[in-house]
Amino acid sequence: MQPTRIIANLSVPDIGEARDFYVDYLGLSVEGLNMGWVTRFQSPDGQAVVQLVTRDATAPRVP
Repeated sequence: MQPTRIIANLSVPDIGEARDFYVDYLGLSVEGLNMGWVTRFQSPDGQAVVQLVTRDATAPRVP
């Protein structure tokens, strides 16, 4: 079995502030997944993917 994709989960205090860096500076596309507390950014070719997580107010633990 070979992995087809590896996604890094990075914990950030504020996804909105982090969005500026990943979209404006690194050139990743706006998220394909956005649940408020977790969002995903990817390169135009889909080869680079990063997932940002912050506190989910409905969860018993911090993700």
